[in-house]
Amino acid sequence: MVDFIWPEKLKLKFTASDKHQVTSKLVVDVTLFTKSKNNHILSSLITNSEGEIYLTRKQLERTIEENFQEYPMDYSSVLEDCLPKILVEVESRKSLSEGWKRMKEFYPKEAKKIKFLIDGEANFIPKKVKQYIDILQGQDSYEVIIPVQVYNGKKP
Repeated sequence: MVDFIWPEKLKLKFTASDKHQVTSKLVVDVTLFTKSKNNHILSSLITNSEGEIYLTRKQLERTIEENFQEYPMDYSSVLEDCLPKILVEVESRKSLSEGWKRMKEFYPKEAKKIKFLIDGEANFIPKKVKQYIDILQGQDSYEVIIPVQVYNGKKP
């Protein structure tokens, strides 16, 4: 059996159930699941003008390496230790605000970025959406359906 090989570039396309909704500037977290130890999270990613996020293999490897360097006892050190499955979470304003409150004391740099997004740079959905995606060998593009209305940061 051949081990899973992660794609060089992974495309996540975000689509609202109402196809006319804008899905740019959404705040997204992506979790990489490991075979052992803690999972890796790429947080506060922003969809581009086409409602897409591209994750490169190098970006995933860099995140894993940074986690391992900072907490070597808590994390696996290579992408190959990750399962071919990810969790994609599209943040609501409420979920992002709750995250900011938890982070601001211990991770001020990351919290500042989140606060900037909360204060109007990002678009939001009314309720946080989670979708698990199995990464298939040879497939590098996936669609994430957002079954709710998207609104910009100025609306309730």
